Amino acid sequence: MFWENGKECRTPPRINSQENADYYGPLLSEDCNTEVKKRIARRLKQFSIKHESELTNLVIEGAETGESLSDHDRRYLEKFSELEVLAFTETGIKNIANLPDLPKLMRLELCYNKIESGLEVLCQYPLLRILKMRYNNISTFEAIKPLAGVRLLN
Repeated sequence: MFWENGKECRTPPRINSQENADYYGPLLSEDCNTEVKKRIARRLKQFSIKHESELTNLVIEGAETGESLSDHDRRYLEKFSELEVLAFTETGIKNIANLPDLPKLMRLELCYNKIESGLEVLCQYPLLRILKMRYNNISTFEAIKPLAGVRLLN
């Protein structure tokens, strides 16, 4: 079970491309209204979340990130210091070198993307236990060897 805003729910909050809202929330900086930030802000408003530290699970689905997460999006996501679950599904991300530093992250999902290599960056998550990366472009055993450095990974 997941908890959001003091209420029990069966799934982590999903931020998907079908949602329509014209409110992007007070947590968006004026200098960078990216698709990722807009989707997160909609979900924060839906669950009446006032501060980034209240969110522990975040699923971002279908937001076009380009080949890599932007520096603005990375810094924004790092404000969610209590995140334990983060999913970037169908975002088109190819390079994961710019993933946010989230010290409490235990589950990371990077499914349906274009990732080929660069998995050594995942060693920055000391508590990472679950990693889902199905339907990416990893084609060699050499590409997954860096995962041996992730201590708690199941």
